Amino acid sequence: MSINETSGVRICYLTADEAAFAAGKGAATKYLATAVEAGDKLTLTGMNYPNGSVTLGIPEVERKQIKPVGAGANKVIVFSQGYRYKEFTYSQYIHTDKWMKEAIACSSGAIPASHLIHLEIPAVSAAGVQGSDYFDLVGCVLQKYEIELSADDFPKETLTFFVYDMVDSVAVTDCPNFVSTQPATHKDCALTLDGDAISCDTMKITIENELLDSFVSGKYQRIDPYLKGRMVDAEIETYTELAGQFLKPLAINGTLTAISLITLVFTISAPAGAAEALTITNLYTDTTNSGEIPEERDLIKWKLTLKMGGDCSITSA
Repeated sequence: MSINETSGVRICYLTADEAAFAAGKGAATKYLATAVEAGDKLTLTGMNYPNGSVTLGIPEVERKQIKPVGAGANKVIVFSQGYRYKEFTYSQYIHTDKWMKEAIACSSGAIPASHLIHLEIPAVSAAGVQGSDYFDLVGCVLQKYEIELSADDFPKETLTFFVYDMVDSVAVTDCPNFVSTQPATHKDCALTLDGDAISCDTMKITIENELLDSFVSGKYQRIDPYLKGRMVDAEIETYTELAGQFLKPLAINGTLTAISLITLVFTISAPAGAAEALTITNLYTDTTNSGEIPEERDLIKWKLTLKMGGDCSITSA
C-alpha cells in the first residue's frame, strides 16, 4: 500500500478574476466552470507559502430516502437532490496586499470578485501507482479574511473562500509553486488607535463578508452570492500604555458610561507592493481592559477587543 506525500502539491489561482461568477477560465458565461489547460502556466499565480494546514472544500450531497409503497420493511429508495461544497481555507504568510484589499472591495448589494483556484494533489491509483489528482475550484469568493501579528512569527493571513463548484482539471506544465521569497515581517507593520502608535505583542483583525447563500437547502438552484453585509472585529495585546479612554470602566457605581468610538489604522509594507493602510472607524470595546498583572515582576500586558460600533467606514489605501 502506498501513501501520499506533499512534494507534488500545487495550489495556485487564475491571476485574472473570473469574467462572470463561476465561469472559470476565460469565459464570461455564469456557471460555465471552464477548467484551466495544460499550457496555462503564465495565467496562474502561486499562493503564498502556507502557514498551517490547508483545508480543502468537502462536497456535501443531499439525498432523500423514500419508503416505496408495496416494498418490504427493510427497503428504501434513495434519490440525490443536490450538492454543495464547504469552504476552502488557506493560511499563508503575507507577500502582497491583494487579499486584504479584496476583503473590503465589494459594496452591499453587489457580487464580489470570484476566482478559479487550481489544485494538484498527490494521489495513488487503484493499481497502487503514485500520481496526482487535478481539480479547479470555481466561483471562489473571499468570505472571511483574518490578518494576524505575533511577536515570534511572520505576519500571516487566513483566507476562507465560499466555493461554488469543483471540476476535474489537468496537470499544468511547470505549474506555479508556492511563493517562497521573503514575506513581510513584524517591523513592516504599524498600528494606531485614535492616532496613537501601538506596539502590539499580538493582533488579529477579522473581516467577515455575509453572502447570499448560492444554494437553497443543497438543491440545484443558482443564486449569485450578493454581499448582504460585513462584520469587523479586532483583538489586540500590547505592552504599550493605552490612553485612558480605552481603559475607562464600563460602569461606575452602577451607571453605564458613554461609548467611546475608536479609529484603528493598520499599515503593512508588503514586499511585493507599496505600503497599504487599512482604516476602520467607529469601533468600540465592551470589556474593562484593566491589564494583566503578572505573578512575578514583569511588564503589564493590556488586552483590547474592538467591535463595530455604528456606521463604520472601512477603507484601504
